[in-house]
Amino acid sequence: KLDKNQYDFGNVEEGKLVEVKIGLKNTGKGVLEIQDVKTSCGCTAAVVSNNSIKPGQVGSIKVDFDTKNRSGRNSKSITIVSNDTKEPNKVITIYADVQKN
Repeated sequence: KLDKNQYDFGNVEEGKLVEVKIGLKNTGKGVLEIQDVKTSCGCTAAVVSNNSIKPGQVGSIKVDFDTKNRSGRNSKSITIVSNDTKEPNKVITIYADVQKN
């Protein structure tokens, strides 16, 4: 279970690197194995705190968005691939309104 499936950075100055940490909790009965984390763009990076999360334990996903050479409304997605039988592909969407200097 994710703290949030979406995050909006709001207005961001072009050229800035912004980041958010999103909590992740294993609400299942088995160990949650994060197999891969994919981003929709090279301007976005995502790192999981732990690839193996025991039942009841929490982790996080740190998402960085580089606004360099981006302008206007941006929408990027991060896909978490795991051994979760109900939702093996969980998607987080981030948004930012990038303002030119």
